[in-house]
Amino acid sequence: MGCNNPVQQLLDEAYRIHESHPVDCILSVGTGRAQTVGLPEPDTFQRLLPTDTITVLKRLATDSERTAREFEKRFRYISGVYFRLNVEQGMQSITLEEWKKLGEVTTHTAQYLQEAKVRQEVDNMVNILAQTRASSSVTVAELSM
Repeated sequence: MGCNNPVQQLLDEAYRIHESHPVDCILSVGTGRAQTVGLPEPDTFQRLLPTDTITVLKRLATDSERTAREFEKRFRYISGVYFRLNVEQGMQSITLEEWKKLGEVTTHTAQYLQEAKVRQEVDNMVNILAQTRASSSVTVAELSM
């Protein structure tokens, strides 16, 4: 709980192992944008057994987008280091446990990757990784939720 986007842990580990090398590239891959988290006005039942409140607290604790926004801010003045790929639409209702919906996830991901802005971002990242590999520098790729 609370670490669905482990990018900070990744950086800590990279710096611990390769403290003399700068991080050239961070790739954060999300599982799709979640719905906006909000707490509805409780009815009588919710006042007795606040399951909606528990659900909202769980969603806040597992919010990987908060971490992504923090790292976008952290690297905003250093272009070409932090990349976040995350399907924007269509995956809000698919939970991590619903592996049977892989076809739907694949379709939404393919559509996301066809967007011009996303293709440009992927091209930029590939160019940076190719340059990094050519110079034998340390590269860090991170997969997150």
